[in-house]
Amino acid sequence: MDTAIPANEEHRCALGIEIGSRGLRAALVTRDAQIVESVRGISAPLTAQSAMDQTFDLVEQLLEHPHARSWIVETIGVAFGGPVDAGRGVTIEGIRAAGFESYPLAGLLEDRFGVPVTLENDARAAAYGEYRFGTGRGSHGMLYMQFGIGVGGGILLDGRLLRGAGMTAGEFGHMPVSATGPRCSCGKPGHLEAYVSELVLLRRAQAELDDLTTAASQTDNLTIEEVFAEDAAPEVAAIAGEATQMIGMAIANLVTALSCDSVVLGGYAGRVGSAFIAAVRARVRQHALESALRRLIVSPAQLGADAALLGVTALAIHKLDAGGELGHVVM
Repeated sequence: MDTAIPANEEHRCALGIEIGSRGLRAALVTRDAQIVESVRGISAPLTAQSAMDQTFDLVEQLLEHPHARSWIVETIGVAFGGPVDAGRGVTIEGIRAAGFESYPLAGLLEDRFGVPVTLENDARAAAYGEYRFGTGRGSHGMLYMQFGIGVGGGILLDGRLLRGAGMTAGEFGHMPVSATGPRCSCGKPGHLEAYVSELVLLRRAQAELDDLTTAASQTDNLTIEEVFAEDAAPEVAAIAGEATQMIGMAIANLVTALSCDSVVLGGYAGRVGSAFIAAVRARVRQHALESALRRLIVSPAQLGADAALLGVTALAIHKLDAGGELGHVVM
């Protein structure tokens, strides 16, 4: 049976949903980006059907919270961990879950809960969150780069969130940075993700450390903070240095081409310390056109794990206020 969102005129808010490789999350978010209530799923779904089943359960659990009963949900925003067609409300594919090929995710949620749904890629949603409420506030052109299991992000120019004809705007992880480098998760050689994703860095650093130690003392609990630590072993420091070099070169290309005034670094960039940000800044200065650097600020993200939820609910509210259109958000 379909579940109607409880109607109460006392307060109005948006419902934000995250569906990603690290699991599920749902939250009630006010128009001024305050999270009222939030709940998380226990495990990452393996299929589209299990993701939807868990999402329905999670939303109903959230709406049963006593505090939630005083709010009316006007709209739903969904941040999805994979490529999406935002205009049609359809996922293109699921990177780590089966069944999301051409999957009508927004329509299913609309049918279930009876309010309009906005779907966006999670990294682009996080970019919009940082632009509206975080480090990117006030910028004219902002790049957001998110480093984690993969490498994604978003581009905002003069208030416009770019998606592109193929919905790949912000897929920075698949930018070639070497003609003959290691193969990316997509199968092509030399992409940025093959050098700087968290899993790649941990695997390479661990292999170097294992070569330096006896079998009895080997460990597999290395953290990304240790990879970028100032006292890391020289072999590990070399891997970290290569990563910042590749990131800096990629950003230099982007800011020179797009003339951005803000670069916001999220994901593990916010956890590994200020030395990482400083190293990336130095590499950008080394490689970018001088005139592109005059107003450029490179900074860590501010919103952390809330960026995608805050961004996608802001997109959903904007679309609602624009009468169902995406407004200034460019398709």
